[in-house]
Amino acid sequence: MIKWHGAVQFSSGVSISLKCSFCFLLLLVFACTSSGSQLEGKPLSLWQIDHGEARVYLLGSVHALKPEHYPLSKTIEDAYSQSDITVFEIELGRLSSYEIALIMQELGSYTTPHSVESAISEKTLRLLNKYIKENKLKTGVFSQLKPWMISLQIALYEMRKSGYDSNLGIDQYFQMKAQKEGKPIIQLESFREQIELLAGDDKVLQDLTLQATLQESETVSSLIGELVLAWKNGAADEMYAISTRDESRYPELKGQMERLLDDRNIKMAAKIKGFLKGKEHYFVVVGALHMGGQKGLLKLLGDDFKVIQMYE
Repeated sequence: MIKWHGAVQFSSGVSISLKCSFCFLLLLVFACTSSGSQLEGKPLSLWQIDHGEARVYLLGSVHALKPEHYPLSKTIEDAYSQSDITVFEIELGRLSSYEIALIMQELGSYTTPHSVESAISEKTLRLLNKYIKENKLKTGVFSQLKPWMISLQIALYEMRKSGYDSNLGIDQYFQMKAQKEGKPIIQLESFREQIELLAGDDKVLQDLTLQATLQESETVSSLIGELVLAWKNGAADEMYAISTRDESRYPELKGQMERLLDDRNIKMAAKIKGFLKGKEHYFVVVGALHMGGQKGLLKLLGDDFKVIQMYE
């Protein structure tokens, strides 16, 4: 079973499904409206927004990385140190492992006599059995899991095969740091809300998502490499473009991307705007795929505030 860390953000591969799941987990889970930034140094996936005495540092997070990606830039570390309050999509320590397991079992598993074999199409079942055989997995390993959960399992499995570790994710790193130092933590969503979002697709859409995930599973390594490189270069537009460039291949999944990114961006932006009404400094860590696009956080926040990209 997957070890769940709360931020289910890296959701779908070259297909929207695998990119969405990945972006929703990595999270998967990328229109850069920044201005007034420094002219020297390397751009970061970090932005600063000031309003009166309030300040928000907005950091695009990758939810799984490799040891080689640390240490982080001093600019990022300084932004964290200068903030009074930390904000994440999910507070990882709010639920116990037992509570998380109950939610995952409730929303991601079948009860006997139901199984995934009887819930998916013949084509998807053939692809699933082929994947199990090629990866030398135990027969029936996915039988009691719902299609959306299997898609997520496969995405995470392929991610680990490529050497990426969710324990090294940016959100995980800063939450552990904030907990250790006793900094206040605010969550923008709940774990259950995120899981209900993934589990809420109808039977036909879950089948198509799993089918796309299986068909695109071999592209995961190259996709992650592209996304992480764009993240390191602070290229929000490029990250978003990578995640949406093959929409035409799976047009039925466009609505899924809108739910996983666009709809959530509106709610997140409203909460971040609320932070700018006070006097505190906030360090907000959100999946990097939420930053770009005409409905991304940078655009939504840039409509009302000056958003400045930060550099090393």
